[in-house]
Parts: sequence; structure tokens; C-alpha cells
Amino acid sequence: MKDKQEALNISPSEKSYQVLARGCKGQKQGLTLLDEIKSEGITADQTVYGLLIAGAAKQRLFGYLIQLVKRMTKDDVKPNDRLMEALERAYNLPCNKPVIPEKMDQLVVKLKRFRYVEQKGFQTFFENWKAKVHVLEKETAMRETGTSSHTEHYDDDSDDETSDGDVSDDETRNDDGSDDEDSKFSHL
Repeated sequence: MKDKQEALNISPSEKSYQVLARGCKGQKQGLTLLDEIKSEGITADQTVYGLLIAGAAKQRLFGYLIQLVKRMTKDDVKPNDRLMEALERAYNLPCNKPVIPEKMDQLVVKLKRFRYVEQKGFQTFFENWKAKVHVLEKETAMRETGTSSHTEHYDDDSDDETSDGDVSDDETRNDDGSDDEDSKFSHL
């Protein structure tokens, strides 16, 4: 493609890369496109990643999905609602343990088992990644508003008195009168 660019004296735009992303048929083409975008000094945007993720999800290429999400995170591309919906759809695809008849070709058996394990791996990865993204979003929002997650507010008037919601030591005793350390925190 670079030869044609130089011969025609043109350079691709973000829209060009979006069209190319729509046409990617697999992992090799998608990752090559991302490398080419990076070599042009452009950062792939949410649309490019969304198109690649939607294509990978449609083909149930869960290992490729993991690579795309990791790369998107590394490139500091924040997921928008459409991108999250595509990932959620991939996450929610039915994942049933394969039923394998006795007289099935061993290659097919291995492929079915691999697909199942790969999908379970994606689901676990996505849950962890999604939790990290939400934590980062909260931290960013707190920094922007100037609040801290460690700020605690104390009411000076309630030091000596217990309110209705407080749990006294008497309430944390077991029926036999012994203290149960875990139950002291059950109200939290």
C-alpha cells in the first residue's frame, strides 16, 4: 500500500482506516492494519477498534479479541458505549461445554474443546478488564472534581452517642455469649 501512496502522492485518513478495518477478515489482517496505522503516526480510534472487535466477535475469535482489547488499552483508547456493547455481546455469547460423541474425529474434538476454553478465557479476561476500566474511570472523575476516595467525613456530635444504625458489642455476641469477630463487621 505504501508504494501506491507514494506513486499517487496521497496519505490515508482516519476514514480510510475505518473502511479498511471493516474489510479485515481475521487476526492477521487486523493486527497488520493496526501496525500500519501506528507506522503512519496515527492512533487507531474507537471506530477502528470497534470494527475490528465486532468482526472478531462475529467469527468467535476470542484470543484475537483479547489481543485487541490489550492493544486498545496500551494505545490509551477509551472504550465508548458502542465498543462496550460489542464486547458485552461477545461476552454473552452462549458458552456451553461441547458434547462430544464417541465417533467424532479427534481434530474436531480438540477444536471444540479449544474454542470452549478460549471463550471461557475471554470471559474471565473481560470481567477483569472491565473492573479495571471502571476503577480508572472513577479515579479520573475524582481527580477532575478534586475529591479523594480516601476522604472521610466525621460528625463531631456523635462521638459519645450511638445512633440507631450502630452496632454495639452486645449485638455481636453469639447465642452462647462468645464474641464472633466476623459478625462485628456484618453491618458494613
